[in-house]
Amino acid sequence: MKIISKADNLFSLSEMKAFLRISDDNDAENSVIMNMTAAAVAWYESATGIFLRSTVLSHRFTESPVSITHRPYVSLSSAPVDDDGASQLENLTINELVGGGTVFTWDAVQYGALTLTLLVGH
Repeated sequence: MKIISKADNLFSLSEMKAFLRISDDNDAENSVIMNMTAAAVAWYESATGIFLRSTVLSHRFTESPVSITHRPYVSLSSAPVDDDGASQLENLTINELVGGGTVFTWDAVQYGALTLTLLVGH
């Protein structure tokens, strides 16, 4: 999995300061607060597979079917392509799983590996 792009930090500095009960007048630790917030969000997303912010991921798969448990799955960010760069969107079947997750299926013998670029998150 390769992260192509992510939305900005989910929580603002003022929200974090209010949660931590730190006065807005105290600017000494602003960068520390935001760095720790970004690290906590990144850890949560990595540990749970639940993306709190809009994220574009790229995956290359050699076998089918593939079950993706990144939640919430929003859409394909671009058409799936084979190793030659040809679009394989018409050869891809997408099924949503109850409780979260998505299954992508294609004929891996005929079409080979596919690279899927997914938009996930809120």
